[in-house]
Amino acid sequence: MKDFRLLQGAVLLSLSAHALAIFGGNLLPCFKVLNEDKQIKVTYIKIEHKPKELPNPLREKMPKGSPPPFIEPKDIRKDNNIQKPKELKFDKPELMEPEVVALKKIIKMPAIEPAKIDNPSYISYYQTVREKIRRSAYRNYAKNETGEVYLVFIISNDGVLKQARLVEEKSSKSLYLKNVALSSIKDASPFPNFPKELDYEELSFNVAISFELE
Repeated sequence: MKDFRLLQGAVLLSLSAHALAIFGGNLLPCFKVLNEDKQIKVTYIKIEHKPKELPNPLREKMPKGSPPPFIEPKDIRKDNNIQKPKELKFDKPELMEPEVVALKKIIKMPAIEPAKIDNPSYISYYQTVREKIRRSAYRNYAKNETGEVYLVFIISNDGVLKQARLVEEKSSKSLYLKNVALSSIKDASPFPNFPKELDYEELSFNVAISFELE
């Protein structure tokens, strides 16, 4: 009896296994497998990212609840209470004019030879020559050195300067004055021709040029 039940159970189990393999288990309600499709519902949540506020030192110092400082808009140009900046005035310094003392230059040519020569034609010609040299010396005399220079020079009858030399022992030691004296005689040449009364091929003259300041 017991073996028969075991055999019966084995047969049922075998049939059930074959039925499940062939029909997918849909024929036997006791072995029915729920094969329903499950739907997955996806819900999207929108997360708003707010910008991180930087710390404001002025806002942190202000007590909570106090309003921020506010300036009423107005036309500043029409506000009469605003004082305009004062214009700075600078007084121009008075320029002190330097004291300039003008030194008057004087050139003298004392006569030397008229005392020895009595010929009026020679004396007149000699004065003409001296005056022409003096005018040339005024143009060449630029510095403020003073002194006296002696010279001896020879003029031909046609007024050409033949020779000129310094008398060192009677002249100033200033090299500048010596050069001015020699240049003045050369610049004054040629001189006028000899008058008819002076019937000579050439004549020698001595002059002293005195450079002075007044």
